[in-house]
Amino acid sequence: MKKQTKPQLTTKVKQVLVFLVIIIALGLLVSAGTFTGAAMGFKCSDNDGGMDFDVKGSVSYNNRNYEDQCVGSHHLKERYCNSNWMLLTHHKCDNGCQDGACL
Repeated sequence: MKKQTKPQLTTKVKQVLVFLVIIIALGLLVSAGTFTGAAMGFKCSDNDGGMDFDVKGSVSYNNRNYEDQCVGSHHLKERYCNSNWMLLTHHKCDNGCQDGACL
């Protein structure tokens, strides 16, 4: 009777599994609010009050300024702050986009 051997995980597979566990753990910490921009020392402010697609605004983030801007004639790249992180969203402007704001 042959003795069956257990399959062994290769070193590469083990490394990938450890990496995935770390990424998942960091994701859970971030989603729980443990790591916020303020905790990391980042400062973010938005002069148009957030996601206001009809007003051209700018975000000050870590001592740099980023303006809302049109991408093509009908899409807006809108920057805003959340927990002292600068975030970015793309918005379709039904009536067009000009100078960093929807028409």
